[in-house]
Amino acid sequence: MTRFDRLCENVREVLLRYWDPIGIRDVPKARDEYDQYAVPIANMVLAGNSAAALAKHLLAIEIDSMGLKGNQERARLVAEKLRIVGDALMRSP
Repeated sequence: MTRFDRLCENVREVLLRYWDPIGIRDVPKARDEYDQYAVPIANMVLAGNSAAALAKHLLAIEIDSMGLKGNQERARLVAEKLRIVGDALMRSP
């Protein structure tokens, strides 16, 4: 598994566990619900996008793609987790 593959898996887990704007984390059949967002977000993390840019992207998904109100605080916290995960993975061998 490549470093990028591991990053995508970690992003996928963060999205499901902490972001989860539609509340499906405990529905086994829906575990892939956010997979379509994992690679683009992993690319943003890899490119060094800031937590603010990641939060803005998450909010845009919530509002524009999902038709939700959007939760700015949740997006901010998740974006910070994504940055931490990305930074840690990039430092690992």
